[in-house]
Amino acid sequence: MNLVALLALGGLTALDGTSLGQFMISRPLVAATLGGLAAGNPTAGLLAGAILELIHLNVLPVGGVGFPETGPAGVVAGAAAATSATPGGLAVAVGVGLAWAAFGGVSVTLQRKVNGRFVPRPEHGPVSVARLQEIHLRLIILDFLRGVGLVLAGWVVARTAMGVLAAGWPLSLANTIALLTTGGAVSLGALVRRQGEGTSTRALFVGGVAVGLIMAAVL
Repeated sequence: MNLVALLALGGLTALDGTSLGQFMISRPLVAATLGGLAAGNPTAGLLAGAILELIHLNVLPVGGVGFPETGPAGVVAGAAAATSATPGGLAVAVGVGLAWAAFGGVSVTLQRKVNGRFVPRPEHGPVSVARLQEIHLRLIILDFLRGVGLVLAGWVVARTAMGVLAAGWPLSLANTIALLTTGGAVSLGALVRRQGEGTSTRALFVGGVAVGLIMAAVL
């Protein structure tokens, strides 16, 4: 387990969500795979990330509505799955990933309120470009540290839950994956419905999913 790499991933995926880059490494599939890599088992992280990605596909971060933050949560889930590559470990990893994504979303809302306190007020007069850059940099660093803290706390929660729950999990790996992907199937169905009622729209969506699966199998 490379804890330093894990914490750095937490900070980077938090930044990727909004503040800096937006290179999509904060998607559950990527974040969990990287978390699994940092923990020494990227395949287990990939499996947990694929399930989380399926569940979160219907989440569209638009407007002022709160939404789960999948980046740091995905890192935690991937690392947790990697350190206990068992059916129970996978179930706990996905469960913690979902709960921590919701908690991360709350932390995003809180940070935005903090950010507002740093915004210069018009009544205080003009602000130099250098001052704006300084404020921006400070808030980016704060967002990075928020992601680090989320992963550190999430890792403690995941390891505790793993020790209590994983060993007593009654299902096989195949049944565990089937159970966990059921929620993802519901989310995917809602996404397809949201795309529109037209046959052509759904056909394009299904075609895109098929191409993605073929590419994944080939690569």
